[in-house]
Amino acid sequence: MKFTLVATVLLTFSLSAFAVEYPVLTTASPDQVGFDSQKLHRLDGWIQNQIDAGYPSINLLVIK
Repeated sequence: MKFTLVATVLLTFSLSAFAVEYPVLTTASPDQVGFDSQKLHRLDGWIQNQIDAGYPSINLLVIK
């Protein structure tokens, strides 16, 4: 009995997740969304220097 109730509740919540509308991602330039293109290019150069120096790139992606 408890299993059936739990299964029903879980099924209900999992099905309701499909009803939620998710926003569609679109492509935009950095300037359109409030970023400075020049600073982003400088950051890309800095990240490349760190990768060339041997730092783990995954840590640098978290920073960006």
